[in-house]
Amino acid sequence: MYSITNARLQRLGIELHVPAWTVMVDRKRATWENASREILILLNKKGDQLLAVEETSLNAWGKMAEAMAEYADTDEGVAEWKRYKSEGCPMVGLFGIPL
Repeated sequence: MYSITNARLQRLGIELHVPAWTVMVDRKRATWENASREILILLNKKGDQLLAVEETSLNAWGKMAEAMAEYADTDEGVAEWKRYKSEGCPMVGLFGIPL
């Protein structure tokens, strides 16, 4: 398993109006399922986990898009999006370092 920051996941967040301060993708091979699994993670500005989805590689991106759309419709999501947009939609690394 490894973690990488992922521009595709950040773009998905921006398209769905979800603040993507820090995004990560973990990939692993599930031998008992004979499938690859992905864990897609969004962190807020403080570094706390905002959204996370673990699913097979085929389904993970769709499930994350659904979760993002639901979050974007909440009052918290709207307020965070305004804050994120006002700061220029930055992508921040795991230790708060701008990427």
